[in-house]
This record gives sequence, C-alpha cells and structure tokens, in this order.
Amino acid sequence: MKAFKIILTLLILSFVGLLVTSFVMDELASGSVESQLNAIELPAGASKEASISKTGKLTSKTGALQYYGAILVKSNQSLGEMRSHYLSRQPDGLTLQIIPLSDAAKTFGTDFDSKLRFNQHDSAPQGYYIIYAFAEPPMPFPMFDYRTYF
Repeated sequence: MKAFKIILTLLILSFVGLLVTSFVMDELASGSVESQLNAIELPAGASKEASISKTGKLTSKTGALQYYGAILVKSNQSLGEMRSHYLSRQPDGLTLQIIPLSDAAKTFGTDFDSKLRFNQHDSAPQGYYIIYAFAEPPMPFPMFDYRTYF
C-alpha cells in the first residue's frame, strides 16, 4: 500500500511538473519572438514605444498554439519605408508584418486581445506602426498539444 502511494504521488508530481514546464517553455518561446523583434535596428528618427509577447490561440479558437511578439514604433516614415526597412532585416525563422496602428482592429479583428494591439483601436494616432510576428510550436504534431483543445 505504501509503494502505491509513493508511485501515485510521483505520477501526480510528474504530471504537474509537465504542465508547469510546458507553460514556462511557451512563455520563453513567445519572449524569444519579442526579443528578436527588439533586436532589429530601428529606422532613423524612429522610437520604440512598447513591446509585447503572448502565447495562445491568438488568431483562431481551434488549431495549434501560436507565439506572438510585437513592437510599437513611432516614426515619421511612410508605411512603405517601414516595410522596406524591417523586411530587409527580417530574422531567420520569422515572418514579419508591418501595419499602421490605426489598422490594428481591421487587421486582427475585434476579438483579438486589445492589449496585443497596444490597447489602441480605430482612433489610433498616425505615425505609429506595429511590427509583429507569429510563430507556431516547433513540434512535429502540434495538434497533439493538449492546450489546443481548451
């Protein structure tokens, strides 16, 4: 009976450890996306206003988890100049998107967490741009991730 309690305790601790480890690893992965964006040199005359990262089912309620990283940049450059600057410095393994902050609600939809749009809506000031990237887990079968279904 004592051996059963020990084995049961070890199984429960292993399960809890696995859960905690997976959440920590996900936060590190989304933080890595944010760090890669922060490492890109800013265009001349631009300033970084904020950055953010998050892990979750960000663009749909089904499917695999995604890692999101974004920076908010204030610049007097045009959208074309901003895209040219950032896309020429795009880190390996990430696909960058550059949008005016005023287009965030239209781009992401109203269900997308407003904090990830830097708490701005359609009335966002001109001259602000979101540079963002999504990444999916590097597992061979992300559909088996248990968090996909919650």
